[in-house]
Amino acid sequence: MTRQPGGSNDGWVKPDQALTAANQGADAKAILELARDGVTADLLDCINDRDAIALARYGASGATVALRRRSGPLLRDALLATAIWHLIRRDDPP
Repeated sequence: MTRQPGGSNDGWVKPDQALTAANQGADAKAILELARDGVTADLLDCINDRDAIALARYGASGATVALRRRSGPLLRDALLATAIWHLIRRDDPP
């Protein structure tokens, strides 16, 4: 188990929850890598609901991290993730 500050009352997170967050970040990064040369209709058609959630979460958390680190490339990735999410989903991010 890993400790997560500000989590539940006991501060512990089940391992599968920690892995899910890490996997979502990896999934979002893989999609962003595919989108480097342009976001195509084929790419958008391949993105499923799980990928969309990963992009939304990556975009939100990535923007915060980018601003704290003053990193242009990280901010660009976060904004690209958010833009792709908006192209495929019309509801509020998770």
